[in-house]
Parts: sequence; structure tokens; C-alpha cells
Amino acid sequence: MRWPQLQWSYLLYALFALTLLAAGTSWFLNNFELKQVDSYTGYRGEARSNSLFAARLFLKRMGIPAERRDGLLTLPPPDSVIILNTERYTLSAAKTEALLAWVAAGGHLITRARSDTAPHTAGEARTDARFSTEDRDLLQERLNIRIGPHIMPDDDALPVLFQPANSAETLSVELNFFHSLHTTRTDAAHYQLAHDTWFIDQPYGAGHVSLFAELDFFENYLINNADHGKMLWYLVHSHIAQPQRVWLLHQDTLPSLFTLLLRHAAPVLLVGVALLLFSFWALIPRFGAIIPEPPPQRRRLLDHIKASARFMWKRQDKGREQLCQTLQHSLNSQAQRRIPGWQLMSTTEQYAALSAYLQPIHAPPFTPDHLQHLLTATALDEHHFTRLVQLVQCLRNPR
Repeated sequence: MRWPQLQWSYLLYALFALTLLAAGTSWFLNNFELKQVDSYTGYRGEARSNSLFAARLFLKRMGIPAERRDGLLTLPPPDSVIILNTERYTLSAAKTEALLAWVAAGGHLITRARSDTAPHTAGEARTDARFSTEDRDLLQERLNIRIGPHIMPDDDALPVLFQPANSAETLSVELNFFHSLHTTRTDAAHYQLAHDTWFIDQPYGAGHVSLFAELDFFENYLINNADHGKMLWYLVHSHIAQPQRVWLLHQDTLPSLFTLLLRHAAPVLLVGVALLLFSFWALIPRFGAIIPEPPPQRRRLLDHIKASARFMWKRQDKGREQLCQTLQHSLNSQAQRRIPGWQLMSTTEQYAALSAYLQPIHAPPFTPDHLQHLLTATALDEHHFTRLVQLVQCLRNPR
């Protein structure tokens, strides 16, 4: 009788669940719809970390052998082009000289100015013609290029028209804010925007140096704007008709840890080395046999007595007198116990009785005169003091 009731209850539960599912599905379809939305996710892969990734692909597509480099550990042949889009923080003096020697041998360097100091304002620069410079940048210092005021181009002045030296075609360039450039060399070509130089192209030995205020228009997000791609192509071929290779550098190569410590923490290194040497000197083992340490043990009472007596004997003032008086008092006490009538005898009789008592006990015997000296002297030498100790010992322990 109970089996049909259970079947009907399960069926009602299933119908209730299906009803809820159908109602939820209907509500979701009436309130939501599938829609495709475009969202910017940024660059992926190497393009996310390499700002010259698109420039390298463009040069390769144009048949120019371009490759990425993460540092100037070596230099290419002189018939090559280097695009250096870094802050040059790790470009040492030796590496700067090597790079300029490569340019003087016929290479072409394309780079940008380093302007991480506070320049003068535009008003100050135009009134007294002063320019600020980045003294820490060795490349700009060797090229005699200084940094001028900060320039914000007007929208009406953009794009800037630019004519490469190796072409009659006029190109358009979209400039962002930049710091104007200044050089005193007369053989340098200046490209200006309203009397503010944004590009200097100057010969150096048998090669050339093309220094821009900024290289943003060659980076991934701007190379497709205006005529930036054409400008890069003409620039690469401006001084070398057929470059054998193009190196693109977008980041500085960090020096070794030892180089950084030597450059910025040389005193700390010297102190550390000195401390290490002194530590080794203090902890170095000594040569020769090791002296074994005596096992710990408690001293006997007799050792303490001997040490106390030795201390008292070395005291020249009252130490010896106290020892002699103590032994003489002990001898009188022992004589009262050993010799009958000791207290009733005179001093001479006591010496004679004591000498007779000690004659069979101790050899050689003590004479009365010797006993008188031992019992009446305030201080004794080592020999007589030893005899007095023997005398007291005989009375204390007679055989």
C-alpha cells in the first residue's frame, strides 16, 4: 500500500523542479541578450615589453635585416645602424667611447636626448638664451648637445613637415611635448618647430649621429600615424645606402651586481672586506699540539690550608708573627695534656721536662735552649718555623 504513495510524491517533486527551471530560463532570456563588445586589451607577447617591436617588423618587411638587442655588449660592423631608444643609465664612459669610435668608423647612430633634469621655462630660455644640460649623460656631453626648455606644440602647428636629407618628399610628423635641443656645432643640421629644435643630425668622423628630442613616433603605438614609417625608412637609409644590419635597443642592460656595489657602495665593501679578514684572523686555528684542559675537580681541605698558610707566610709584617703565636699557643695546650704538673713548673723546668718527654719520640732531640728559642721568639725563619711545626706535631701525635 505504501509503494504507490512514494511514487506519486517523487513525481510531484520532479514537476515542481521542472517548473522552477522553466520559469528561471524564461526570465533570463527576457532580460539578457548575447552582445559582442570590443575592448582594448593592450599589446601581447613581445610587443607588451618591447616598444620597438613594430619598427623591427616593419624594417624586416621592407627587406632590411633588423634584430633586437638587449645591450651593447658588442658592436656591429661600421656599415650598420643602431637605434638606441633608452635612457643610457648603464652606458659607462668606456662603452660611450667605444660607441663613438664605432660611429667615427662609419656607423650611424639614431638615439634620443636624455632630459631627466628640470629645464628652464620657455620664457627664461627665450629671454637670456640659457639652456640646461644633463651632465650625467656622457653621450650628450661628448656630442656637445644640451637640453633646452620644455615645448608643448600647438594643435595648429601639427603635423610638422619634415624633409629627409636623402629624399625630395616631404613627410608629416606628429610631435608630442619635447625639450628643445641646442648645439654649437656649425656642421649639424637642425630641424625645428617654431625656432625650437627637435632633431639634430650631425656628422661624427666618417659616420653620423641622429639625435631626436623624443623617439615616440617610432614606437608601437605611433609608428602607424602620419608618415612615421616612411620617416624611419628614409632615416635608416639617410647615410648608409644599404645597411648590412639594424640593431634596435629599447632597454638598458643592467650591469653586474659587483659593478653596482663598487660604484655606489665602495666604502661599505672595504669595511666588509676588512671585517672579514679580521674575523678570519681571529678564528684561524693555531699550529702545534693542543694543551689539554685539566679535568674539573674539587680541591682538598689540605690544599686550602696550605694556600692560606703560604699567603700568611708571605706577609712580612704580621703574618709570620700570627703563625708563630698560633703554633706556640698550640704547643702549650698539648704540653698541658701530655706532661703532668705542667702549669706548676717554672719556665726552666718546663723546657727540661719537655726536652725529656720528646727525647724518646723525636730524633735528633730538642735541647732546652732550642725549645726556649722556639717558644719565646716573636718571629722565626723558615728553618726554625719548620722545627716548631715538627714539635707541635710530635706532641699532637706521639708514637
